[in-house]
Amino acid sequence: MKKLTCIFTLILGLTQVIQSQNNVMKDENGILWKITGNGLKKPSYLFGTFHLGVKPSNKIIDSCTKFIKQVNQFYGEIDITEAGQNPQQIQQMGMLDEGIKLADLINEDDYKLLKNFMKDSVAMDESVYAQMKPMMVSILISIAYMSKMEGMDDINYSIDKELQQIASENKIEIKGFESVKNQGEIMFNKITPIDQADYLIESIKTNQFSKESIQSMIAFYNQGNLNEINKMTEQIMNTSFVDIFLTQRNEKWMQTIQPLLSENKKIFIAVGAGHLTGNKGLIKLLREKGYTVKSIL
Repeated sequence: MKKLTCIFTLILGLTQVIQSQNNVMKDENGILWKITGNGLKKPSYLFGTFHLGVKPSNKIIDSCTKFIKQVNQFYGEIDITEAGQNPQQIQQMGMLDEGIKLADLINEDDYKLLKNFMKDSVAMDESVYAQMKPMMVSILISIAYMSKMEGMDDINYSIDKELQQIASENKIEIKGFESVKNQGEIMFNKITPIDQADYLIESIKTNQFSKESIQSMIAFYNQGNLNEINKMTEQIMNTSFVDIFLTQRNEKWMQTIQPLLSENKKIFIAVGAGHLTGNKGLIKLLREKGYTVKSIL
């Protein structure tokens, strides 16, 4: 249960990496960015993570370490140390209300498709997922595919966790934009179970859970290729999902980031790479506030 909870608190970034918005940075790519200008005396930094299983190069980790040592505060989506505090509560968020089963949300033919897919591709019996919310099932499928992929560093590896450990070792204050409970609400409760079910079935029918799709996503991340990530998004995500998972959260996070920068606090921000780019991405939002945001790596 603890392992599942830790994975849940990080898997939101898997969807974030593929949920970037319309391309507005035609010639700009990268996962590590410097924030300067607009009266800042010292730079702050913005880093896009891939939450599970993908370890950036030593060059990138060394650069992040160097810049983390120069800041006052480290901000992640969550404080990772909170992730295991209440696993039962988080797991419960991913379950349907009593008396409702997953089969109640999906028509008979599509549920048969799901059952066959779960048996053949994930090796999971119906009894395991019968009362799960569709988004939890999507998470389990993604984890299963990633864990079997060649080239996956370690499904349990988290760059978010490693960077927060580096910050802790250097006595840098660590903050989270959200709590684990906040992320559970976003993932499981902001989208209706029916819409979650529609997304799950559509993902299976359009082969979005394929190894090839995930490998492409990982390759684009390793290249720092935000533009290609954008293109993938346009093919697979609808506007309402982007708004809930990205836009609303970015705008809320800016309510924390802007005052800190105004006070000349030096901060290192590490969030899912999908939050960086797009019309409502953090890079664009920071530039709209008058800051200069340039790619480092």
